[in-house]
Amino acid sequence: MRLLCDEMLGSLARWLRLLGVDVAYVQGVHDDVLAQQARDEDRVLVTRDAALAARVPGSILLRPPSLDCPTAVGSILFLLYRTLAKVRNPREPRGEPPLTTSAPRRAIVSHYRRS
Repeated sequence: MRLLCDEMLGSLARWLRLLGVDVAYVQGVHDDVLAQQARDEDRVLVTRDAALAARVPGSILLRPPSLDCPTAVGSILFLLYRTLAKVRNPREPRGEPPLTTSAPRRAIVSHYRRS
């Protein structure tokens, strides 16, 4: 998964790059240009701006806005792990219903699904 961080997330982009995640980081561009860049480069937009995240399908919204960088890194890595690794649920073979993959209520990362 390739990410695009908006200008409010420079530290997060650096941390994710250190961990081997393909992250682009842009500064000083309008939201429309940022949204188009995410679409053109097939990247998932990571932002703290709820209005921008709602306009770009597949984006990741970090909440609350005061979220510290290490917590945000951990949350995004967890989301990437769940998305890419497709963790097999050990309950499924016994015929029990699978656990939901949606985040718990206290989650700090929202993932806007692509339509």
